[in-house]
Amino acid sequence: MSESNNSQKTTSQLFSLNSLFVEELYNQYLKDPESVDSTWQSYFERIEEKEEFVRSPSWAPYKNKILHVSRETEGEEEKPSEGKSTDTLSARVMGLIKSYRKRGHYLAQIDPLEIEKLPTKKDLRLDAESFGVREKDLDVSVSLKSEVCGMKDATVKQIISSLENVYSNKVGYEFSYSDNFEENDWLEKKIENFEKENDLPNEEKKEILKFFIASRNF
Repeated sequence: MSESNNSQKTTSQLFSLNSLFVEELYNQYLKDPESVDSTWQSYFERIEEKEEFVRSPSWAPYKNKILHVSRETEGEEEKPSEGKSTDTLSARVMGLIKSYRKRGHYLAQIDPLEIEKLPTKKDLRLDAESFGVREKDLDVSVSLKSEVCGMKDATVKQIISSLENVYSNKVGYEFSYSDNFEENDWLEKKIENFEKENDLPNEEKKEILKFFIASRNF
């Protein structure tokens, strides 16, 4: 059996209707490995050992993967000289934007029962202060090198509000694990401009929802 087939066989549980059950077991395993069956212990150990799972979409809790992100691994922007204060602020905001694109989905409100305890912005480095953006900077207008959420020139407050609405709202987007720059760029544009490009009437939204529910129940 090929390596790809082996990998598919190993991970098939994650892409079926059992994924929620597996996630609950994994949460339990992280707290106490001995509390789950030995078969599941071996399974989770194999998953954590495989390199492809580091880059793949994660159904695992955030704590083992992102709480210890350093400024070096974050790929934070190089700070311009102090003489260019607006450029410096723009660069810091770009660092925050990158962080939302990578980890904003961890704050997405996708648990209708609100059972899961969400991490804080500071845990995830999604707080402005982590990038040197102060409260007095929030009303300052900055120019960005590339468009973000349909904006190139906006106040810091407007940019943060748009990022929260896109990445930490009712839908979670996780795509930064991809090594394909063109794919990531395309996804960023589609995700961040979705509402503007898809301002549908409520009736049409209801029809889409019915179709989605039917497909899930098929």
